Amino acid sequence: MELDDLDPDDWENRSSQVDDSDSSVDSSADDLELDFDSDDDLTITPVSLNFKDLLLKLDTMIDHLMNMVSMRLKEDHEFFQELLTIFDSLILSTHRLRCVQYLYFYIASLQDSFADDFMGLLAGKILDFSQPIVTRIAAASYLASFVARAKFIDQVSAKACIRLLNQCALKYLDSYNGGLVTRKTIVNHGIFYSMVQAIMYLFCFRWKQLIDLNASTGQLPIELASFQRVLTSKLCPFKVCSKHIIEEFARITHSYNMLYCYPFMSSDMRIPGSNEIVEKTDSEKVTTSLVLDRLESFFPFDPLHLPISKKRIAVIYQEWEDNDQDEIENLDHQLSGTSFE
Repeated sequence: MELDDLDPDDWENRSSQVDDSDSSVDSSADDLELDFDSDDDLTITPVSLNFKDLLLKLDTMIDHLMNMVSMRLKEDHEFFQELLTIFDSLILSTHRLRCVQYLYFYIASLQDSFADDFMGLLAGKILDFSQPIVTRIAAASYLASFVARAKFIDQVSAKACIRLLNQCALKYLDSYNGGLVTRKTIVNHGIFYSMVQAIMYLFCFRWKQLIDLNASTGQLPIELASFQRVLTSKLCPFKVCSKHIIEEFARITHSYNMLYCYPFMSSDMRIPGSNEIVEKTDSEKVTTSLVLDRLESFFPFDPLHLPISKKRIAVIYQEWEDNDQDEIENLDHQLSGTSFE
């Protein structure tokens, strides 16, 4: 169950039967005797948990943790390096976290050096060929999501980030000597697709800071020099990356006469060999599953849906803004789910 699927009124209208439910659960637990040696079928009545109550407890705990950590950092700046170690060893490798990563979003806003160190860690993971591909993909998602959403990240840092991702994508493309990518080889190029997707996502949020709106002729910012070659390459990123991100990127770049992406976005364009049945070992299946899962359009700093913690985040958080709400409505929700169909 996703947090953003909850009715907002649920946060206000908490169940008045929590205490009764708890007492009934305790009572049933005391009366239940399990005989594991018995051959008789055992039917256990499902227990209903108050999900809203648990979420509110989680919300309170995260808010309290943010407060405690911020107080500790005022006295000991080196403590942030310990927190980065925890992020590196635990947070980055855990897929689809919804709340805990916002502790880092918050504390990175407390000092410029914290934000620089956090971005430096992520950039280092992307560039480190010794890292597992799933870690590098996660780092690309974290970096793009952080820079896109953090109001405290300035224009210089945003440009440096998108330049780095573009240079990495171009370098990867230069080293690619294969032919057209097929469905069974997508996984091999997961880091490439994650970087391209991160670039487009970041551009969609920061394009006003990246382009010259007063220029007489539209062109991509210098930080995205040769990016068109990446998009039209044999690796076919338009066939792999999230269609919602592609559509928004195409809309903005076309509106300002920078790129015309639509011919490459045809719905009937499919990855060659998409209907092939590929025999894989168990190890290959596990790796493929991990990579494809992380290639989904997961951006860790999508809107936080915990009302108490969100109050700390709101003043430093960039919501999605669009001048044409009728055309791109609720993009925060749409920018998720890379399609491999």
